[in-house]
Amino acid sequence: MVAKKESSDNVRVVVRCRPLNQKEKDMNTPMAVKCDEARGTVSIKAADGRSSEPPKVFTYDRVFGPDSKQPDVYNDAARSMSKVLLRATMAQYLPMVKQELEKLLRWKV
Repeated sequence: MVAKKESSDNVRVVVRCRPLNQKEKDMNTPMAVKCDEARGTVSIKAADGRSSEPPKVFTYDRVFGPDSKQPDVYNDAARSMSKVLLRATMAQYLPMVKQELEKLLRWKV
């Protein structure tokens, strides 16, 4: 997998294409989507199987193919989001903690 550099945008769209389940495999169902992890695109074939119609292509910030595992998705997408949320939470509460500590120090002196 090729990791894309972090964007400065507020919203990052990540998609994970699931593999065929056992029932779909047993029925010899073809994959309806084609994931290109390097380009960050997902191509969707026509539902009725018409080959004359080109597939619709959608571009995302990050694409995980059917062979990807859940830890891969978390490590790439959710971990950075967790860090941002933690930093935002700390930035919100640290001034309040500082203020309460100052009150306690004044009270004890």
